Amino acid sequence: MAFKVDDDVPIPAPTWHSRREPKYPFATMKVGQSFFASGDKEVRRVSAAASRYAREHEGVAFTTRKIRGGIRCWRIRCKS
Repeated sequence: MAFKVDDDVPIPAPTWHSRREPKYPFATMKVGQSFFASGDKEVRRVSAAASRYAREHEGVAFTTRKIRGGIRCWRIRCKS
């Protein structure tokens, strides 16, 4: 099977990834603030998302605790 190679075909703009609102408020949280997410599925999702966000943003750290009905996530001060 041969493929036809085209010139001058513009790349479409991203559709969902770059225009989607963030699900969790990590970027707007100050040290000491927290949020609650309810549901068993959110427990793993919030923990993973907080960890990923902290890895990608130097000087940011979070801690999470599973509590009745879901999970609570706090922004904490980073150790120097």
